[in-house]
This record gives sequence, structure tokens and C-alpha cells, in this order.
Amino acid sequence: MGKTSFIKHWCSQMPQVIFHPTLNVYQVTYLHVEMPSDGSSIKGLAHGILSQLDKLIPSANYYETFAVRGKPGADALMRSVARLLHMHHVGVLIADEVQNLANSHKSQQTVMTELVSACNELGLPIVFVGTNKAKRVFSLDFRQARRASGRGMSYWGPLERSDEIDSLSEWDEFIEELFQYQWVKNPVVLDAELREMMFHYSQGVVDIALKLFVSVQALAMLDKSERITVEHLGQVYSTEMVLLHPMLRALRDNDLNKLAEYDDIAPLDIDGYLERVKNGVHREMMSRQKNSEQDTVTVDKIASALVSQGFENGESVDAAQRMFDDGNFKDLPQAVAKAVKLLNTNIGVPTKRTTASTNAQILASLESAIADRPSDYRNAYVKAHKAKCPVPDKMAELGFVMPLEELLDLA
Repeated sequence: MGKTSFIKHWCSQMPQVIFHPTLNVYQVTYLHVEMPSDGSSIKGLAHGILSQLDKLIPSANYYETFAVRGKPGADALMRSVARLLHMHHVGVLIADEVQNLANSHKSQQTVMTELVSACNELGLPIVFVGTNKAKRVFSLDFRQARRASGRGMSYWGPLERSDEIDSLSEWDEFIEELFQYQWVKNPVVLDAELREMMFHYSQGVVDIALKLFVSVQALAMLDKSERITVEHLGQVYSTEMVLLHPMLRALRDNDLNKLAEYDDIAPLDIDGYLERVKNGVHREMMSRQKNSEQDTVTVDKIASALVSQGFENGESVDAAQRMFDDGNFKDLPQAVAKAVKLLNTNIGVPTKRTTASTNAQILASLESAIADRPSDYRNAYVKAHKAKCPVPDKMAELGFVMPLEELLDLA
């Protein structure tokens, strides 16, 4: 149900660090640390506390000082950590993912004993947060569980429906609030059938209900119905939540033996599904754009593209008009390419295989075509051929290339 997210959201109501200038003290209102995944118990908890203090206190280097230097044992390390917590007046320590203690290579009874000793050593309120697996660890010994958990343990289960007609349950209040955030174009009223099926497919697990709500709307957008229906709920449940079916079935049947097999209800990852929906919408938009692209091509756009390639304005407009009237193109790039080909008809650059007379004809045709286009780069070729000099020299003479000195100055 988003334990870590809930804890962080709750803690965000208060400043985590407060500096008292008169005392020159940094006060830490709360510390939120995660137990290491290997269940290394007390040292892992101490290392997490030191690392978090280093992040919060300016210029602090507690981890290097107390955890690395001298390689202290667990008891000495916890005493150092306790002094730092008192020095910074830490209000509460939140130990998250405490179920990882069950992964320790030590016996769980030994882990519990060490944890109780650490709680006594630190001397401040500790909130343990974990999954069902943590509940089993803390229940190994009643005395240790009571001391470790303070006033007891609270179990956050799925939201439940009320059997009374006139009263609203937590689920009813939650689902009514949730359905106010419909993003589809045709929002629906939350009726009894939708309320029932949302609970049936999520079993009151908030994380699953939220992501089911998001996925259903994505599907409604993709199929263009823009409306949440019971059929959409069933389709998302059948295709995107297959891995959760055994766990949800156990919740639905209240099968305690099956539920005991699951340490936690795995969160539903809908990123892949939403990415596929986004790609589908993108493909559809591209298809629509492609189909309507020819309608958006205008004479002005074709002519502007031709002018930018060095053609004169008058001939560009004429060629653009001819291409537009012909209409034999799919999009603007194809229209421009055909217009360029039209303008260059019978104008080419002589090759090695052409004869002298053919060369002369081509050059004459080329010179005639570019006579009133001084900015056309082919002028350099014509003049270089007549002067029998390299083309780059003529390009430089006509100002088509930047002098080397200017390039060096730019560098």
C-alpha cells in the first residue's frame, strides 16, 4: 500500500534539519533509514544512520570517522551512533524494510536480541516499517516483540467494504475520491457495478487500485471510446495483471494459508503498459499527420524551400505552382525534390565520357539557365571551365567560400 511513500509524505510536513544559531547545533527531527537487503542487522542499521547524518549535517564525516576508521565492533559502533543521535537531538528513527532482518545469516532469535539491545542503546523512539515478513520476525518472542515495537504493532491491510448500506467504508470514500480524477473525454458516474468491479479486481489494495484506474483510462484513450467501462477493467486485469492473479485470488477467498506464502503483494508495474499505449497513440498521430500532410503543402512552402536552395524567386514560384497543380507528391520534401528536378531539366555537369561538342552544349545550356542567378554555385563551374582553372579558385573569387585567414581567426 505504499508504506515508504506514505512515511515520506507524512515526514515532509516538518523540516528535517533545524539550525539553532545561539547553540550552534543542528537538530534532526527525524531520520529515515532502510535496513540492508542482506539483513546484516545492527551494523547495517548503524551504517545507515551515519550515512544519513552525513547527508543532512553540513561538513559532517561521521561514516568515515566512526564506521571505517579502526573497524569497530557492533557494540562500540552503536555507542558512537547513540552519542551522535543525542548530540543532534534526533526526534524519531524510522527503520524501513525491517523484513530484511529475516535474510541475516544469523538465527532470527539472535537478530531480535541484538535489535532489542540496539533500541535500548540508542534511547529514542524507533518506528519499524516492513511487510508481513517483518511481522513474523517480531513475533518470535513476545517480550522482545513488545520491547522492540513499543506499544504494539499496527497492520495495514487492504481497504475493506462496509456491510451496512447507510455507512461509507474506507473503500467507498477512497473510490469516490479517486473517480473525480478521470482524464478521459467522457467521464462516467461511479455506479454500483463499477464500484464492485474495482474492488473485485484490486481487493482494496490501494497501489493496485490506483494503477488499475490509470491503465483503464489509457486503454479507453487508445480505443477512442474515452470512457471507463467494466469491460475495460476486465481487459486490463486479464492482460496486464496476470502475475497478481494468485495473490488477489488468495485475498478474494480469504485463504490464510495462501496469504502466508506471500511476504508482500508485489506492486503492479504499469510503466511498460503505458509505454505501449503511448507508442500506439504516437503511431496513430503520425498516420493521421501523414494522411493530411499533402493538404498542408502550399505553393508558398515549396517556393520558399526552392529559394533557400539557391533558385531565384520567380522561377521558384513558377515551379512550385506547377508542382502544386500536378499534385503528384506525398509530402513537402517530395514536392520540393520534384521541383528541383524540374528546374534542373537538361542542365547537368559534363562527365569524362562526354565529347567536346556535348560539353560545349551542356555548358551553354547551363550558362543560359544561371545567367540571372549570380548566387548559384554552378557559376563557379562555368567560369572555371572557361578560364581553365580549378573550380575552388573560382568559388573563392565569387565569394562562395570563406578565406582561410578568416577561418583561422574564427578558430
